[in-house]
Amino acid sequence: MKKLLTIISLSLVFALCLFACACSSYGKLQKAFEKEGYVVSESVDALGENIKTELEKDEIAVTLHGFTKSNGLLGSDVVVVVEFKATDDLVKAFNESETMQGAVSDIEKNEDVKVVYNALVEAGWANGNCFVFSVNPLNRTNVCNVVKNA
Repeated sequence: MKKLLTIISLSLVFALCLFACACSSYGKLQKAFEKEGYVVSESVDALGENIKTELEKDEIAVTLHGFTKSNGLLGSDVVVVVEFKATDDLVKAFNESETMQGAVSDIEKNEDVKVVYNALVEAGWANGNCFVFSVNPLNRTNVCNVVKNA
């Protein structure tokens, strides 16, 4: 009986660990960007810091991740991934953040969370609980394609 209880307990712990790891989409995005030649960067662009500061005022916790890629004549591209705790936080932040809305000009804020989230995903600005944007306007289409295919 003790062995059975131990096996069940370990199985539950393992299942909870898998569930906790599966909640974030950042891992998929990181692999997709690295496959396209981007490198993880410890320094996050000022625009990312502005978004983080703005969101912290509303007590929305985020983690910022940066990627860089040299594009020859186009210079370098900086991509900022804003990882939220949940997709609902992402939509709430988008609806309330002028900075995020300014980065994404083709999506309008809406009261229906699913409508906004689906529009962000279709346009390539969001994946799971992550909001992604490129600082270089010339590379935004490429970045959106990476996000869509992640």
